[in-house]
Amino acid sequence: MSLREKKNRRPKIEFLIIDILCDFLKEGMQNEEIRNEIDLKIASENLNAIYFHSLMIWLHSDNGNSFSRDISAKIDFLFEGIGG
Repeated sequence: MSLREKKNRRPKIEFLIIDILCDFLKEGMQNEEIRNEIDLKIASENLNAIYFHSLMIWLHSDNGNSFSRDISAKIDFLFEGIGG
């Protein structure tokens, strides 16, 4: 098997993160903290995008904004919409 074939067989880290987030959100559904009609994959992709977008903004900003405050506010906003 070539290196290229091996590389294509490994799941990308981004997909692993989304799978972990799906499991996390599924647990929230089972605990009735997240509505059952929410598409777990879409919600997980949104959480992933929020994280990386906030990280890039923070890394490229010069104004000293707090990464944790920024991402917390964005995640709170998302969970207000999908909460149970």
